[in-house]
Amino acid sequence: MGDESADDATIVERRLTVHALSEFVFCSRAGVLTVETNGQDADEQLRANLDFSLPYTIDELEQSLNRHLNRLWLLGVATCAVLFGAGIATWTGRDLFLLLMAGLVLLLAGPLSRRVTAVQQLIRLRREVVQQQPQELDFAEPSRQEVSWWELLAAGWISVRCHEAYRDESIGLSGAPWRTLRRGSMTIPVFQVRQFDHEQEPRIYPQHVVRMAGYCHLIEACEGRESPAGIVLFGDTYQGVALPNSSEAKGALLASLHSSRELLIQASEDPTATSPAPAALCAGCPWGLPRRYRQDRTEIQREGESVPVFGTVINDRDLYHASCGDRFEWIPPHELAIRLKIL
Repeated sequence: MGDESADDATIVERRLTVHALSEFVFCSRAGVLTVETNGQDADEQLRANLDFSLPYTIDELEQSLNRHLNRLWLLGVATCAVLFGAGIATWTGRDLFLLLMAGLVLLLAGPLSRRVTAVQQLIRLRREVVQQQPQELDFAEPSRQEVSWWELLAAGWISVRCHEAYRDESIGLSGAPWRTLRRGSMTIPVFQVRQFDHEQEPRIYPQHVVRMAGYCHLIEACEGRESPAGIVLFGDTYQGVALPNSSEAKGALLASLHSSRELLIQASEDPTATSPAPAALCAGCPWGLPRRYRQDRTEIQREGESVPVFGTVINDRDLYHASCGDRFEWIPPHELAIRLKIL
């Protein structure tokens, strides 16, 4: 009995983030790589389009609209100045100067068009937001529920960004969802998932359920507030699903914590011992993405030392390798590897 307690204490010392845990559920090798390359604390928010990112509160919507209007005004003034210069050049017969003005017009056309499109989208969105009807969540519902972000806000939920990670030292888990929704005594975690195939209907996978349960547990442990569900938003959209924080989800969380830590112990004793995921999962996994070898730039680190490259030479000159391939000494069946005929 005493030995079992010691083993449990050793396992809990291997702290995990919710992000790393969801990677283990997706694929054991992805989880090991996330932990060993210190990717546990990576920002879990989807990378936003730098030119236009969706607002998720009324204040963000108004700020984004004002920012784009200001930039549109500046671009409009600059374009008018260039067109005026082109007119002067045409009047005076200065062909070289006219050519320069034409080049500037072409350079300004792209940014101007993007700003006009962004302003139109934001104005349309503001009009739609005002017309949204409140959506109430049924926390007694055992199955997932489709949700619309603005309808939830219309029902009185307040969106709050998470700037610091929650931590529960008793089970060795930490993490911060993208946002939380708060109302009354409840706090609901919200996170986004990327859609790789926009033609297919978005799906919820086991790693999403475990991720939701992990955030709900941390909120309840650290804030003492109720967290009966979590919301998954699909990509850069306002549509998603609410997942109930059921007893099954909580059980899956604890089971995943235990199995993930056992896999880490196994991987530390035998670096290549873990089994690969099904080929369908490897096809789009970023850890298996093949890339050209660049010394000191594409090597991964394990315990402070570079992992030797395990790659393939194609076209008799380019060495391609992947992080997962280097770590576990194999060639992941990524879709790009198949296209490059590495496999």
